[in-house]
Amino acid sequence: MAISEKLCWEVLRCCKGQKVSAKWLKGEHCNDPSLENALPLFVLERDLVLRHAKQQIEDSLYFLEKRGYLH
Repeated sequence: MAISEKLCWEVLRCCKGQKVSAKWLKGEHCNDPSLENALPLFVLERDLVLRHAKQQIEDSLYFLEKRGYLH
């Protein structure tokens, strides 16, 4: 695995203070509150691909997910 601690911290910083609408995730019928400190995965990957290798991104996101930092 090509986990990068720097990349992991970058991902967490990107999410901090952001919101994702529950309606965007679950559909228009959902009345759940927005998710705090969250970003859609495609947004994270879109920005990271400019500065990091694909395998490093995938491995770091996998690590953060398995450790409970990403859902």
